[in-house]
Order: sequence, then structure tokens, then C-alpha cells
Amino acid sequence: MNIKFLLFWTWICTPTVAEIVVPPFKHNISLFNNEEYQFTLRWSLSKNSDSIDAALLLTNKNMIDKSRDTWSWVSIGFGSQMLNSHVILCQSKRNDGTAQLLELQPSGKYSAPIEYPKGSKSTIVKSNAMEDESTLLCTFSRNLDVDDNLRPDIGISQNIIWAFNPSSSSSKLTIHNFDGAVQINLESGNIQRKPTESFDSKLIHGYLMIGAWMILVPLGIFVARFGTHLTGWILIKVTIQLLANLLIWSSGIFALLNFLLKPILHMYLGLVILALIFVQSVVGIFNYLGFSKAAFAKHKKMVKLGHQVVGYSVLVLAFVQIAVGIDTIYPITETKTFGLWIIYFSLLVFWIGLFSFAEVYFRLKISIKDTGYSEISSNIPLDVARDSRFGKYTWDSINDLIKTGKVIVVANNDTVFDVTSWLSSHPGGQRILYTVNGTDITDDFYHKSDFDAEQFTTGIEHSAKSSKKSAIVKGVQSNQFSFAEMSREISVTSQVLSTINGNNYISSSMTKSDVLAIQQSRRNNVHSRNAIKKLSGYSIGKLENGQSSSSTVDETSHFNPNQYRRYALTKMEILSQPQEPKLVLLMKFCLMYPNNNHNDQPNQFLPGQCMEIQIRLESGEIVERYLTPINGNLTAFELMIRVQHNGKLTEYLKEQKVGSRQFKFRGPFGTPFFGIPNQLGFTKLPETVYFISGGTGITPCLQILNSLFLTTNYPLQVIQDYNSKAKDEISLRFGDFVSITHHYYDGWCYGKNLNSKEEGLFPVGCTRPFGVIKLVIINIGRSERSMLGYNRIKAAGIAFPTLVDLHSLTQGEFNSQRLSTIIDYRSRNSKKIFVCGPAAMTARVIDALEEIGRLSEHCTVLGTTSYN
Repeated sequence: MNIKFLLFWTWICTPTVAEIVVPPFKHNISLFNNEEYQFTLRWSLSKNSDSIDAALLLTNKNMIDKSRDTWSWVSIGFGSQMLNSHVILCQSKRNDGTAQLLELQPSGKYSAPIEYPKGSKSTIVKSNAMEDESTLLCTFSRNLDVDDNLRPDIGISQNIIWAFNPSSSSSKLTIHNFDGAVQINLESGNIQRKPTESFDSKLIHGYLMIGAWMILVPLGIFVARFGTHLTGWILIKVTIQLLANLLIWSSGIFALLNFLLKPILHMYLGLVILALIFVQSVVGIFNYLGFSKAAFAKHKKMVKLGHQVVGYSVLVLAFVQIAVGIDTIYPITETKTFGLWIIYFSLLVFWIGLFSFAEVYFRLKISIKDTGYSEISSNIPLDVARDSRFGKYTWDSINDLIKTGKVIVVANNDTVFDVTSWLSSHPGGQRILYTVNGTDITDDFYHKSDFDAEQFTTGIEHSAKSSKKSAIVKGVQSNQFSFAEMSREISVTSQVLSTINGNNYISSSMTKSDVLAIQQSRRNNVHSRNAIKKLSGYSIGKLENGQSSSSTVDETSHFNPNQYRRYALTKMEILSQPQEPKLVLLMKFCLMYPNNNHNDQPNQFLPGQCMEIQIRLESGEIVERYLTPINGNLTAFELMIRVQHNGKLTEYLKEQKVGSRQFKFRGPFGTPFFGIPNQLGFTKLPETVYFISGGTGITPCLQILNSLFLTTNYPLQVIQDYNSKAKDEISLRFGDFVSITHHYYDGWCYGKNLNSKEEGLFPVGCTRPFGVIKLVIINIGRSERSMLGYNRIKAAGIAFPTLVDLHSLTQGEFNSQRLSTIIDYRSRNSKKIFVCGPAAMTARVIDALEEIGRLSEHCTVLGTTSYN
């Protein structure tokens, strides 16, 4: 009785295992089948083929040990690879028999898919999941077309990937040994098995990119940053960069052709980087051409900046891109492998450490600091051989070498260097070497651009062309003294001389805008010890005694007019009117290093002196011309240029910008027309000077005019009292000395009373001219207002109406009879006649002077080719 009861109770308590019944489906394919497992996909399409009913069935042919706390799962993905597949996951936990079906989206990496955002509408219409000891079954229904940006549509011909793991330690999809890919026609049931996705091509792509971006590109940058002193460094850098570009482009194109992915971050970054590499390659070509081609050198600064900005941007993006790529294949959160990550971080740490160490070493051991203007000699550790093999050079012989195509520079006061072979590899490019060719480079080589800022002294900026005082004072602005009265010897007492010598009456001829333009034009760089050593290797000799440069000025050095010195263009104004046929420019040039002056150099240009300019055209042709400064001195001077059609020099100058580049001048040359200047003005002048000119031949006359009547920065004696009538004016007393710093060309000027120390406006006519002569200007060919420098001639005439006289004649009006009414040929007063203009005009003038009465013996003909 007890035994029957126990048997009955056992039957009651033992659970009945229901056999899983798989619903009928039209199509049934076995995705995997071996001795242990079978994975089957079954499905049917609706009548309208707009939805699918499907089942995932995993059968374990052996009994499952349900006592183990493990998971079983099976999945299919609608897509061709993990990165873009919509996944249906069926999973169960063995020890409790629960099963579930999940809908997952790709993670964008080769890692387990992730759940869709909460609140998003599922595409699964209905589903069911169940499990027994040997079977895991999930069924679901889904529309083929879905109105959902997150979930993809399913096509009739559909790529499907599948995977399963009968015994997993985690509920997530982890590493699995059972997977595959097929292409199925959902209507016919036809199946085409496809190879599973291979990682080999992606790994090759990754290793090539690591080699290019993390080995070759940083190596090229390292060479460009720290190896510019090496011979052929540009070739080394270009070779490395070309090899890196070859790897990058071939690997990138290989990736695009073989595994173009669903748009993800890695693909977007890759396309952006390839586009930037193309831009960088084009900019790099222009940057390289800037070292060897003059036509590209003028844009080198901008190109170099663009090359650096794009280059560093691409490099940073590339390092990010490589990390994103590695994380796509081997997510850092996964534990499958860390091999590529170890390589990545090792190279990253290596380059950061190497660049940091090299930068610190370079700054401490290689670079040189600018110690200031007064200590330049301590920054010249050049060890140049001093033996008989070294040649002796003059500035003229250096200039001769330049005309043969050589690039010769001077440094350390007297050492000559042939840097022609540096043209193709100088880090600053070819243009900077051509700019300094034939000049002293000591300040450029050892100093920053503002090293002498404290030594600059500037005058007041005067931007107005008119003082607007003409209507206020009319009776005083003109000097009405006679020639005889102004020609009287000046009685100068020792007290007056003390007043003059005790004042810095020679005010700076440069303004603040001039200084800014100078510093903008400079291309200084405190060169490293490596660069100094490299320059030493180019030394070829010494300057002959007495030929020292002006960079190091001492009592043993002397001014040499044959030395080319560099100037900055600091001002450019258009003087001509729009209706005039030729453009007339006023250009001001200031010495690049104004403090490098010799004690014996001229303080001013004398009438008749000129400067020689040398330029190098884009074609490589060297052009030299003589130009006549209309005022100024060797520190700063002004030129008046009429732009000639097809004129090589004037067309070149017309295109220049203030502060854009440096210009080479030497001089002054030429014999002064007349007079001997001293501290208080010219002496031994002719009583009358006639200047007959045409076209640009007026320029030497303007030089006379500015020297004598529109003088600046020299002491002038006051010969007429003036009482100030406005706050911006100063009073003058007879016998005072003044220094004019700016002319307004309306009879007024700005200056300083050296006796009262006051500064302000006053009439020019209250002063005695720097040189007292009667200047008669006869201009042939154009109207007064269209002639070159008319405003200056008019200003001198307003201030000194008894001394300056202008006659403007057309070609038809000019003849010997008209000339005889202007020239007082009967007067016994000393006179000089200057003729400057076109050859045909000059011949007519000489003939007319002969007709008047042998006046040609007083005449000097000036060649326009020598001055313009």
C-alpha cells in the first residue's frame, strides 16, 4: 500500500516536459548541421509579400545539461556584415529554461549588437520563444518595409549573416565558433552560401595606415623640424612624404573598393583625410617649388603657413582615425586582443617623447637667443679659416659675381660666403636668399626683427597734405626779402652755435608707420648653431681692408658707397591725376637697419647725386638703374617715379606693396651740381640756376628744390618774426634757429624752435633758405599742373616768391626767342644752366642756347637714363 502511494505521488510531482512543436512554414533551410548541432531557418511570406513569418531553430542532438549556469543563443542579421546588420537574437538561460527574442541594432564596431533606444517602435509584430533539453525555438513576424530610420527594410533577395553559441557564459553575444553568411530569395527559397567576412584585408589596411601615419609622416616632420642643417634634407623629407602618400592612397583606395562600409565615423574621417591629403599634396608641391622657383617664392610665406596648418590638422585627424579604426575591429572594451592597441600606444608615446626631447635639446643646446642690439658680436661664433687660400673681395667684385648667377653674402663684418648651393634647400626658401644677395646679413642671421626697437627714434606722423592755414595768415607766409638781403653772410656767435649743437635738431626722418613697415619687411631669424656651422662651410674669403660692411660700426670701419644696403618700402602715394596718361608715384624707402650708420657717411644728398637700385625680376634678370632722390638721406629718402610703358624697373616698382619686401640700394653717386654744404647751409653757390627739363628730367630739379627751399631736419635761421595765432602754431623771433620736420606744400610747415624748444606750425617764408639762389625752372612739354612735382615747386614759390620762378612751355611754344625772354643772358651774375630730358628736346635746347649767345658754355646736360 505504501509502495503504490509513493509511485502515485512521484508521478504527480514529476513535471511533464512538453514537446516543442515547430509551426509549419513554406521554406526551410539548414544554415548549419553537424554531429552535435543543427541551426535551421524557416519562413513564409504573406500573400502580398509584404511581411514575413519566421522561426529560428537550434537543435542540440545531445541532451543539454541544464544544471550549468550558461546561456544558449542563436541569431540572424539582415545585412552583409556585423557593422550594418539588423539582428534578431533568440537566447535562453539553461538553468531556468527562460527564453526570449530580442531585436538589436549594429554597434558600428565588430562587437555585440546593442539594443535600440528605449521608446523606439519595434518592427516585430509578434514573437514567441521556448526551450527544452535539446531545442531552442523563437518565432517572429515582421513587415518587410518599415517606416523607421533606425531599422532597415528587408528585400526579397536578402543578405543574411548568422551565428550561434550553445554554451555562453554571458547573456551578450560574445565570441562564437559557429557563424556564416548566405543570400536568400525569400519568395523562391533559393539559397546561395557566401564566405564569411574576412579580417585579413582590414588588418592589412590598418597596418599600412599605421606605417604611413605613425612612422613615415612623423619621421618626415622630424626631419623638417630638426634636420634642416643636413645636406639634402628636403630630398629626404620629400622622399619620406611621397612614400607615405603612396601607402595612404593605395591603402585608402583598397579600402574603398573592397569593404566600403555603411556610413560610420571611421569612413567619414577617412574620406575627409583623403580630401585633406590631396589639398596638402598640392600645397606641398607649391611649398617645394618655393625653394627652387622664384615665381613661387613670393607666395612661400602664405603657402608654408597653409602647408603647416593643413599638415598638422591631417596628422591629428589621422591619429584619431587610426584609433577609431582599431576600435572598430578590436573594440577597446572587448578582451579579444590588444595587439594593435599596444602598437598604437607605443608609437604614440615614442613620438611624443622623441619630439619633446628633441625640442628641449634644440632650445637648450642648438638654438641661440637674441641678446640685443649692443651685444651682436657675442653671437658670432663662426670659425672661419684664415689662410692664404681664402680670396680677397671688394663690394664691386661681389656684385660682379652676383651678375653671373651666384648668391654671395657677407657676415661678421668682413667674411664672404657663397651660398648658391643653399638655394634649393634653405628653410626660408629661395626668395630670402635672392633678397639678401650681395649684402650684409649679420643682423638678419643673429637677431629677431624687433631687436633694435629701443634704438628707433621717430618723428611725428603727418598725414594731412595741407595745413589749412593759408587763409589765416596771408601777409607772412611768403618770404619777401630780396636776393641780396638773404645772401648776406650770417653772423653766428659762439652762443648761437652752442644752441644748435646742444639740440638734437636733426630729427628723425622716419615716422612710426615707417618703423612698422621696416619691421614688416624684415625676415630676421635667430639662427641655430647648426645653421651657423652650415653657413661657415660656405665661406670663400674676406673683404679687403677698408671694405668692411656696415653691420658692425666702429672707429676702424668706413662708409663705402659701393656696398648695397637693403631698404624697406614704407610709403607709396599716387601723385598723378586719373586723367593723366602715365602713373606718377611717390615712394619712400627707409634703411632696414637705420642704426647701422658710419660716422663718415653723408648726412644728406647733394643736388646732382643719385642712388643705384638693383632688382631681380621673376625671370631671373638683374636690372640696375640710377634714381634721383628728391629729398632725404641714406637713412630715409623719397623717389618720384613716372611709370613707363614696358619699363622693367618702373613696372616692377608699381606692383610693390608697403612692407612687402626689401630693396637694394647703394650710393650716393655723382658729382654735386654746385655749392659746398656746411652746418648752416650751402656756400659758393651760383646766383642763378636755370633748369630746363622735359618729362621725368624734372627729377634732379626737384632734388635742388628740396635741398635748398624745402629743407627738413637741418637748422634754418629765422629772418622774420612771427607771432602765433592758434594753439597749434609757435612764435618765431629774428635770429632764432628752427628745424623743419614736415612740409605741407602750402607755405606752412611743422617744426621745432631750437631756441624756445617749442614745436608746432609756422610759415616757411619766415626762414632763410638752406641755400640762397635764384632758381628758374623751364618745363617743356606739359601743362604746369600735370608736370612732375608741381605741388613742391608751387610750395617753394609760395614760401620764397623772389627766389623760385616756374615757366611751363608746350613743344610749340618753345624756341630761342621765347627762351631769351626768360634767361637773362646779358647779366654778368654767375649762372648755371642744366638741361635734362629726352634726347630730341635736349638737342633743341642746346641749339636755342647757341642762338641766344653762346650760353651753352654755362650748360650741363644730364642724361635721363642715369637718373630715372
